[in-house]
Amino acid sequence: MVRFLLGEDKYVRFLIHSTVDERFVIKEANWRLLLNGKEESSGMCDVEQKDDSWEISSKISPMRVSSYYKLELKVKIRDETIMHREDVEVR
Repeated sequence: MVRFLLGEDKYVRFLIHSTVDERFVIKEANWRLLLNGKEESSGMCDVEQKDDSWEISSKISPMRVSSYYKLELKVKIRDETIMHREDVEVR
């Protein structure tokens, strides 16, 4: 879970690495911020290679107090699409 205070805008970062030590390239990564299943904002992730892994980051700014936000990430690697959802709480 990622926690915010209302009015904050900050980067949320994820590190992606191979579990079998294979080299890979992230073709594309984007994010969507959902509140109760409805998209509030979206954008492309910043992608940076870090040794044998990749860091993807998105700068988000939730607009309401809620514990029902979801940050949805979509990452394209080779011929795969990998998705991840992270809970976001705003106080």
